[in-house]
Amino acid sequence: RDEAFVTRQRQQLRVDLLFWRVVLGAAAVIALLFVGEIFLLGARGYIGWVKSRVESRAELVAELEEKQSIANRVAEFDRSDMQPIDMILAVAAKKPASVVFTRAIISVGNRLEFSATTPNVSDVNAFEAAIKSMPEVESVAIANDLRTSAEGTTFSMTVAFKPGAFPAGTQAAALPRRDRAPAQSENGGRAS
Repeated sequence: RDEAFVTRQRQQLRVDLLFWRVVLGAAAVIALLFVGEIFLLGARGYIGWVKSRVESRAELVAELEEKQSIANRVAEFDRSDMQPIDMILAVAAKKPASVVFTRAIISVGNRLEFSATTPNVSDVNAFEAAIKSMPEVESVAIANDLRTSAEGTTFSMTVAFKPGAFPAGTQAAALPRRDRAPAQSENGGRAS
């Protein structure tokens, strides 16, 4: 055999081998891309399924978030030094006889907001002055919605109490509680 022929054959073999490696590499890349596309389609289907589950549970999640919010407010109230009954009782002790509460709201920050009516407009100013004189009170504000009619005067007031003004176990502790069973006498009947 001719040495040049053998050299050409070897070079041709190397070129063919390189060509086949390139073709096999390209086929592997195409197969990998095909597997990737299949994976992508599966992932899109899974994400669509997850989204539909999330959307189907959105109402339940909103309800749970609302309950959590209420639980957080109750826990915050429990940790605070607010004593709502004591606040109302303290303010009610200073009100003139003609003033009648129509609404009361206790808010965060030891604030009591209430609405009331009175047939005598001068009782509003007297009531405000009496509340301002209380040592537990930080500030008092009458809202700008003071309305006078033939039936009397309607007004709203906000009272801010000083922190720690009502330590636990004050006036409200003496009030009867619904969750306590009535006292029983020795003979098994209710005490009178």
